[in-house]
Amino acid sequence: MSGLCYHKHVLPIEGPEWGGYSLIMVLMGLCNVAGIGGGAINQPIIQYFFKFEIKESIALSDMIILCGSLTRFIYTLRMKNPIKPKTPLVDYSLATIMISTALAGS
Repeated sequence: MSGLCYHKHVLPIEGPEWGGYSLIMVLMGLCNVAGIGGGAINQPIIQYFFKFEIKESIALSDMIILCGSLTRFIYTLRMKNPIKPKTPLVDYSLATIMISTALAGS
């Protein structure tokens, strides 16, 4: 492997790619607000608009979800729970239970 992208050069951005960028930004924003990852939504968009194969589109989809999750985590890190003002907004006890069961299941 040469380490080079064989798909296409990043620039110039073609017409369908502009639509894909716009659609992914809007849909991933909505998925992030709703609390879902959105992999089932953005993976076909990447395949259709950007002409990536399945393997590459899954990797890109995972990266998009990671970036969205990290952004949402950083955004809500300092927010406080409206019912209990001394506790953080994110319920870490629930996250601990969910992560351990997800790891056990996988």
